[in-house]
Amino acid sequence: MKKILFTYFSLSIVTSCLLAQVGRDMNNGTVNISLNSNGLFFNKSGMPGFETPVGSGKHMVNFSSFWLSAIDPAGKFRQSVVYNPANGIEFWPGPIDTFTRTAKTDSVWDYIWQVDNEMIQTHRKSYNLTGYNAPDDIKSWPGSTKKGENLPAILAPYYDWDNNAKYDFTKGDFPYIEGNKAAYIIGNDVKGEHLISAGPPLTAEMQLMTYFVPEPEFKDVVFVNAHVINRSDFAYKDLYVGLFADLVLGNIDDNFIGTDVKRKMVFGYNADDNDEGTYGYGQSVPLFGVQFLNQNISSSIAFTLSDSLRNYPQNGKQVRNVMEGKWPNGTDIVMTGNGTGGGVSTNYLFAGRTDPNHPELDWKENVLGEKGGKRNMLIVSGPYQLGIGKSIKFDIAFLSIQDKRSVIRLEELADEIKDYFYLKLNTPLKLTKIEKINLWPNPVFMNDPLNISFSGEGSVEILIRDMSGRKVLSGYVSYDDQVLSVAGLNPGLYFVEMRSESFIQFEKLIIN
Repeated sequence: MKKILFTYFSLSIVTSCLLAQVGRDMNNGTVNISLNSNGLFFNKSGMPGFETPVGSGKHMVNFSSFWLSAIDPAGKFRQSVVYNPANGIEFWPGPIDTFTRTAKTDSVWDYIWQVDNEMIQTHRKSYNLTGYNAPDDIKSWPGSTKKGENLPAILAPYYDWDNNAKYDFTKGDFPYIEGNKAAYIIGNDVKGEHLISAGPPLTAEMQLMTYFVPEPEFKDVVFVNAHVINRSDFAYKDLYVGLFADLVLGNIDDNFIGTDVKRKMVFGYNADDNDEGTYGYGQSVPLFGVQFLNQNISSSIAFTLSDSLRNYPQNGKQVRNVMEGKWPNGTDIVMTGNGTGGGVSTNYLFAGRTDPNHPELDWKENVLGEKGGKRNMLIVSGPYQLGIGKSIKFDIAFLSIQDKRSVIRLEELADEIKDYFYLKLNTPLKLTKIEKINLWPNPVFMNDPLNISFSGEGSVEILIRDMSGRKVLSGYVSYDDQVLSVAGLNPGLYFVEMRSESFIQFEKLIIN
């Protein structure tokens, strides 16, 4: 029985100044993104790092980062934010020592691991061949840890080919990634002083997997799979997690923003039907969205430097106000004008008719008579309780398109992503207790049934992939019906992935 060993994915933490850190690009042929070992998304040495199309010099985002805010048992705010990388950082590379609660500062952690399916498949075929030299990112993948390091047993998910609970690429073990190309980062919020939020850290460990998927309809989408892990020695209440994006959208000076509460998304779009300038997208106007796939959206907001009320938060209390869905000074966002003054209170900036409490009001920025300009946006989810050593998972999509239909096409893409995520990536299963799944006969003739047996009740998801990693068959077998037809599959070697809610097993399958 082969097993996949998981750590908690976590939204690799967000912060970054342009101090010493490793940066690395990743692209899928359509989008090129720049990532940083301290968790800052889409920024390369202080310049925008979300280029699409690849090689065009046109960018969607200047940078993006997570924000965290929680309350400890003493009632003290513990927060980690970044809204201008040049002004300070509150996240750093590396895991947290589980004994000392301090950050591991070894240079090995100042790194971005990047792996794709082609690399993995080559390794699986060749790991035991004379003369084979595994890629560095497979060699150094931070799967299992050593005794005495005061670290969790597993820091990155991997497939344990020899089933010994230890990552060893020479024995056939390999990284387990989401999608077909992924980058992995481990970060923390305890290595340095928090000058922006002006308070103590959460002692949060962040691990982030950023990835592309092979489906062509999502070639402009970047996915993130993450957990936030509480490495402190006390539980948190009322944790809020936010994701901030500083927009470019080609021409940086003609943008609007909005919120779609129904789709759990904030987005930026061009102020008119022509994105002018050398780096503008012309009449194929740009749009960019940030969508939560598995958690709620509790609020959204944006900041304006020239407005004292709507300016960025200047202290810990103002950060907390923002995370709770208010302006930095604690006043309500109202559904009129630019969101200030008198009117109906809301937690969502420019939500059109999607505010669930006020669907009768249609509040959008593009009806205010403004010409558009430089924009940013913050989407927030919470509140959550986070116990000692516990984690919370986030799945996120960054959407980018250029389309004359503007927001309509972005809404369609968000719906397609939601369906894809729930149907293909996050299908709920009923089975919760299982020790082993048996697959027989193996080899199996192509016209004979494949039997799957297990103890327990519920269902098991079956994914069969060919040698290239392409999924060729999927389905579910239940306790009462444990037969899967492989008719139509060509003779050859396949890999079978069997999943329950808390168990994953891999087997080789030969079809004659």
